Amino acid sequence: MREMIILALCVGLFGCGDGPPKWPAETRMTTKSVSGTAVTLEWPAPQDADGIKAYAVRQNDTLLAQIEGNVMTYTAENLEGMTEYKFAVVALDNTGKWSEPLLLSVKTGDSEAPKWPEGAELTTALESKGPLGTAVTFTWSEAKDNVAVTGYRVVSDGEIVAEVGVDGRELVHQSVDVDGSYQVHACDEAGNCSDDGPTARVWANNGLRPMLRSQGLLQQPSQGLGAPSLMQAPGLKVTP
Repeated sequence: MREMIILALCVGLFGCGDGPPKWPAETRMTTKSVSGTAVTLEWPAPQDADGIKAYAVRQNDTLLAQIEGNVMTYTAENLEGMTEYKFAVVALDNTGKWSEPLLLSVKTGDSEAPKWPEGAELTTALESKGPLGTAVTFTWSEAKDNVAVTGYRVVSDGEIVAEVGVDGRELVHQSVDVDGSYQVHACDEAGNCSDDGPTARVWANNGLRPMLRSQGLLQQPSQGLGAPSLMQAPGLKVTP
């Protein structure tokens, strides 16, 4: 009993516990996830009879955070892509003693989306397939990336029409309704995709009538008497 009282007084008044926290043999700090702008670190609990009060996490020479002793993970954010960072974590016990640091070097991923050169184009060629609709062949310019472009997406009205590999830069899209606006987005291996790209407008090869009607320039034929439609206006001939 006397020894326990002396130990309690020693720890409470003078901080003379079992020494600083010690990391188990072969302990390492690891990454739980790595992106282009963030790194999530994790580490095991050190050994200390006095209990762990907190951890301090550093990035290079900057203190990022001091967190509770029961939390053994931390996410460093707002990082630069494709950049190497050095992290360190030290443990603080309840007597005020600090452990040796655990060290880890991490290179962030690619956070930069591909870019399109000035004057990039999306061209189209239409071929009628009769009752099967129209086949549109899209071809486009090459995009550039800080690492490498790995594929392209052809989108229409916010929906992905198709994804193609990096080599072809060509897509044949066939449908009974191909009319609409199209745009090509470029993507890289890290999953970064451009939010812009060359565009093209497609009109199916069905004559002038569908184009005029879709633009509101052509009304449906009137039934009975009433105001003449655009197709009845003098000087405009539209072949049915």
